[in-house]
Amino acid sequence: MSVDPGQKQFQCGSCQGMITIPANLPPTTAPCPMCGASTTSPEPEPAPRSVPARAVEVTDQVSTAPVAPEKKGGTGLLWGVAGLGFVGLIAGGFFLMTKFRVDPVQGPDTSGLNPPTGGEGGVAQTRPQKVVNLSDLEEAKGVLRGFFAAKTAEEKSKYIIDGASRIGDLRSFYSSEYYAKNTLEADNFNAFPMDARDEERGIFLMDYHRPKQFELAEFFRPIATLELQMEVEKPSLNIWTGALVANFEMEGQRARAFFKKINGAYKLDWDSLVQTQFRLFREFGDYPNPGASGVFRVFMIEDVTTTIQKDPDVRVYRVIDAGHIEDDQVTVAVENSSAVGHLLTPFNWTDQPGKKVEGTTATVRMSWTNEPEPKLVIDEIICWEFLNIGGDPSNLNRYSQ
Repeated sequence: MSVDPGQKQFQCGSCQGMITIPANLPPTTAPCPMCGASTTSPEPEPAPRSVPARAVEVTDQVSTAPVAPEKKGGTGLLWGVAGLGFVGLIAGGFFLMTKFRVDPVQGPDTSGLNPPTGGEGGVAQTRPQKVVNLSDLEEAKGVLRGFFAAKTAEEKSKYIIDGASRIGDLRSFYSSEYYAKNTLEADNFNAFPMDARDEERGIFLMDYHRPKQFELAEFFRPIATLELQMEVEKPSLNIWTGALVANFEMEGQRARAFFKKINGAYKLDWDSLVQTQFRLFREFGDYPNPGASGVFRVFMIEDVTTTIQKDPDVRVYRVIDAGHIEDDQVTVAVENSSAVGHLLTPFNWTDQPGKKVEGTTATVRMSWTNEPEPKLVIDEIICWEFLNIGGDPSNLNRYSQ
């Protein structure tokens, strides 16, 4: 790939991606635009040494024309100042680009939600991130390779947290052919830099992301009319199957693999992996099933009620999947007087002027009520973090008084 004059490229030490910067940018530390790991640009290349002009031979003929006095600070100086300003603009743009790739525009404080296990009591906080340790990366990938290659529940249990007690769960889950045959490639997971406190606790995170794709047939589909594209007319059966782009899309896929170092070796948190890989939280929230329940690793934040008049006895919370923050969300009404409502009180902000908007990580048990029109409820908050990774049910005491 060619690089424009005045720019150069260097390789990120974490993801090995190529980063383009101004050629004369001084050594600068910033997040990698691709993986988010902290990386430092190299020293600028030394400017080529100027070659003195060849002396011109003086002749007998001396000009008698008056010489105009030299103007100090002429156009050369102006062009120099303009050039420095241009370089500064490019450097500043590089920093803004990298920053806003990693830190979204200020909104509700979700700074601690990605990576999601950090913070005292699960409260979102911002701490410096460290560069990924390559030995940890290789060890975690080895665990993933072994887990995906294993064919039986007994074999898979060797790679996961509390594996001996989860053999029955593994056997039941992978009895579904859909879950059993849909495995991922461990080498396609990238390390995600963790919060310093999580790193000290032996927590490691890897992220898998495959963007939306299209089947080859999409390029040979008939062209739908403008009326159909603008949804003014309904497509016929032939057009529906042969012309709509959505019929040829392969949905993007994301998965998050958390690891915890136990007795000096990394073990995989199976629950968070399958929740994000198969989007179990979205499936549970999108399809009401009276009496159904499940345990999920989520982010929680109080939401603004959509009703005209707010019920003072009820608050609405947005519950968000750990791996699909933008897409997989549900809102749940919680009574203030309930055990769950009492635990969530420290995170309420909608009627408290000046209160900082903050969310929390949590492991929750949710269910659908047994009614003709079932409602989604939060039965229990198990812990403030992700159970088995950093979560411990005893940490609920921090906010139970």
